[in-house]
Amino acid sequence: MTYNVAIFMRDSMYPLNYKNIAAGIHEQKADVICLNELDSMTTRTQHEYQLKQLASFFPTYEYKFAKAMDYQGGSYGDGILYRAKCVNQYTIPLPKAEGTEPRVMAVIETPSYIIASVHLDVEEKAHQAQINAINNFFATHFKHSDKPIFLGGDLNAHPLSETLKTFGLDWVVLSEQSPTYPALAPNECLDYILWYKHSRKVKLQQTQVIKNFKSSNIKNSSDHLPVMVEVIF
Repeated sequence: MTYNVAIFMRDSMYPLNYKNIAAGIHEQKADVICLNELDSMTTRTQHEYQLKQLASFFPTYEYKFAKAMDYQGGSYGDGILYRAKCVNQYTIPLPKAEGTEPRVMAVIETPSYIIASVHLDVEEKAHQAQINAINNFFATHFKHSDKPIFLGGDLNAHPLSETLKTFGLDWVVLSEQSPTYPALAPNECLDYILWYKHSRKVKLQQTQVIKNFKSSNIKNSSDHLPVMVEVIF
């Protein structure tokens, strides 16, 4: 799964709604969740380590936070929540264009797969350099790996964009490419799960953009909808 959780502040009735989002994630029974827009110890989110708060609802899962930038006394970035043993983890700063925000890639390696969580800049002018950095990292660090490699996140790009065309040289989009944003009335696909072509092959079983939670109102949980894929390898 990949999910931009918008620092858990989109629900005006229940700000910092870790419980509601955790319940919705539990419904999907995902083994690994790439998460975008996380705060850690910032003033605006009551100095809470957000990924740790979310992980408290998943006692059998581990988590990895990657800081993109300092913010309001703490930090802001992306993360991964996963049900597996981690054998390696990385925080990879991504290049930024003039006038854009710092971005980062969180990566974990487990005994059976490698996955990264990323949130590309809202400005497309930064994407080419960011994609190059992503590809260079995997080509350098996992050239001889026999594990499948996945990338999940908010790519801030539409399916027919130059950004997705560039990704398509080395990656395959596994996820359903239907609208994920804004959650209240989705009309743009911004969130994706991809598989790296130069890694172990996988077979896609199913994919969907999650449009409803049974336990809470998904439209109030975040401004993005979560995306799921099921694969075997």
